[in-house]
Order: sequence, then structure tokens, then C-alpha cells
Amino acid sequence: MLDWLRAQERLLAGLRDEAILALVAAGMSYEAIARESGVTRGRIGQIVQGHRG
Repeated sequence: MLDWLRAQERLLAGLRDEAILALVAAGMSYEAIARESGVTRGRIGQIVQGHRG
């Protein structure tokens, strides 16, 4: 059961990251994304940099 939960968490995090990348690409600011998603601006930056690097 724990393995299944971890897999679900990874899946959801991946979907969240894709949504964040799409919002950044659409021109939404890190601040606005953070406000709406509950993810910190720093984490958004990490997601974006990880995608670019």
C-alpha cells in the first residue's frame, strides 16, 4: 500500500510540475503561480530550472 501511495504522489507531483511549466510558458509570474498553487516561488524556480537543465 505504501508503494502505491508513493507512486501516486510521484504521479501527482509530475502533473503539478507540468501545469506549473505551462503557466510559466504562458507568462504567469512565479508569484501568481505560488499564490494560486500553494507552492513556493523557490520550488517553482527549481521546477523551471530542472526542466531547462
